[in-house]
Amino acid sequence: MHSSFITQNAAVDIRELLTAWKPYFDLSTAIFIHAPSHNRKQLFNSENPCFRCQKHVIRHIPLTVQRPTFKEAQRLYKILTQISTEPDEEISPVIKED
Repeated sequence: MHSSFITQNAAVDIRELLTAWKPYFDLSTAIFIHAPSHNRKQLFNSENPCFRCQKHVIRHIPLTVQRPTFKEAQRLYKILTQISTEPDEEISPVIKED
């Protein structure tokens, strides 16, 4: 098989999967993606874009590798699923005087 044929079939499969997941995307409060420029056009600017949600819902994940490994995916998953808190600088602690 020719590699462009395989790539084209994979793109169709991915588009079908994203279309099936569209109801979930529409209800999401945050969607994390990494899409290089060509793929980004496919997702947002094509004839039938996969994502039509508000800009504040889409969060871009900066990846430093061309093709992430499973280990890199696990690292990102850990970062995205942990909760971290920071003290609010605007709120001063309440000091009770006796």
